[in-house]
Amino acid sequence: MNRSFTSFLLFLAALAVLAAGGVWWLGLDAVRLALDGDRRSAPYQLLHFADGGVPGGQYAATLTGLVQLEEGGLQWRGGLERLLEGRTEDEWPDLMMFGLPRGADLVQLITSPEFRELESDRRVLLLGMSSAPVDLNQTTTLLVWLQRRPDNAEGDGAMLAAVTRNLAAFSGSVLVQGPVDRITGPAVWSHAALLSFPDEAQAQAWFREPVSVTERTLATKHLDRQAWLLMTAKYLRQSS
Repeated sequence: MNRSFTSFLLFLAALAVLAAGGVWWLGLDAVRLALDGDRRSAPYQLLHFADGGVPGGQYAATLTGLVQLEEGGLQWRGGLERLLEGRTEDEWPDLMMFGLPRGADLVQLITSPEFRELESDRRVLLLGMSSAPVDLNQTTTLLVWLQRRPDNAEGDGAMLAAVTRNLAAFSGSVLVQGPVDRITGPAVWSHAALLSFPDEAQAQAWFREPVSVTERTLATKHLDRQAWLLMTAKYLRQSS
C-alpha cells in the first residue's frame, strides 16, 4: 500500500470521526440541515414545546434574545387547552414558535454555548421546519398535528388534503405543514401540520365533525403514530 493511498484512507477515517462526533453532539437531523446547502439558506421555523416546569418569563426572554441574535424572532406563543388525541407524554403545556431567516441561523443558535446551557436538564421538544415566515398576529387558536410516518410513506399532499377538505366550513386554514427536523427531545415525530382557527369552539367542532373523524381514521393507515394538540394564545393574555 503506497503512502498516498494510506494518507487518503486516514483522511476518510478522520472525516468519519468528525461526522460521528457531529451527530452525537447536534443530532442527525441538525447535521443533515447543516450539510444541505438549499435548506441552510432557506427560511426556517422552530417549534419549541416545553412542559409545565419550563415556561417562565426569564427563560422565554432569554431564549427569545438568543433567537434575535440570529436575526430571528418569536412569532407566537400559546398554551395547551387540550390533548385531543395522543399519549400522556404528548402533553406539552407551552408552545413558542420562532422564525429564522435561514436554516443556517438555527444551526448557529443550537451550537452556541448559551443555548446549550439554557436547554440543559429541561424537558423540551424542539422541532424545525424549512418554511417561509407565517403571519400569526391574528391567530388565537392552533391545532398542532404531529405525525410519525413510515420511512417509505408517500402521498403527503393527498393525505393532508383529505383530512382538511372541510376545514373552510369551520373558518380554518393550514398555516404550515411538512417534514420536521428533531432538534432536541424525543425522536418520535417526522412531520407536522399547523391548522389555524378563529377560536377554540370552531377548532373542536371541526375535530369532532363526522367527516373529519372519518378522514383522520383513514389517515391512520399512513401513520405509525400521531398526536393532536389544541393550543390557544389565551395563555399569553392571562400571563402578561
